[in-house]
Amino acid sequence: MPFKKVFEGFCETDWPENCRKFKEEDGGQALIATISDEAPPNPQGQMFVRIQSWDENCEHREARQIEGKRVRVTIEEI
Repeated sequence: MPFKKVFEGFCETDWPENCRKFKEEDGGQALIATISDEAPPNPQGQMFVRIQSWDENCEHREARQIEGKRVRVTIEEI
């Protein structure tokens, strides 16, 4: 059976700040959201996904459309 894993969660900041928005880094040029099965994410024992946007103008038009919203990320073996 092919591998398939589905992550669902809010586009929110990394644990423990958990304020349902992206975490800003590099003066606002990077926005990062982490979605995992459990909180806090444990890279040694479980999978998690990160959604990251890079914009030197700090606008992040696409990322701002899903900020604070529930999203689904699917990984499928093809």
